[in-house]
Amino acid sequence: MMTFLYLFLAALGASAFYLATPHAPVTMAARVNRQYWRMVGGILSVSSLLVAMKLLGTWPGFFAALTASMLTMVTLPYLNGWWQMRRGHAG
Repeated sequence: MMTFLYLFLAALGASAFYLATPHAPVTMAARVNRQYWRMVGGILSVSSLLVAMKLLGTWPGFFAALTASMLTMVTLPYLNGWWQMRRGHAG
């Protein structure tokens, strides 16, 4: 259960950081407060690190949480591009 928690927090933190970028979906970019989402992403990412470090130990937890965050950060732009192509908005 704790493994799921740190993976979920890492994915949510990375998603919040993605919403704070100019690359976020156009419909979302107009409605979001970028500074708010950066703060939320930071809090969720640190929470993920703390849970993973408590569960796995200091360095294994640190790298496991960062790997989960990086995987999400790499995947989100591709998902956004796929979604935009599916809707017919990509050029």
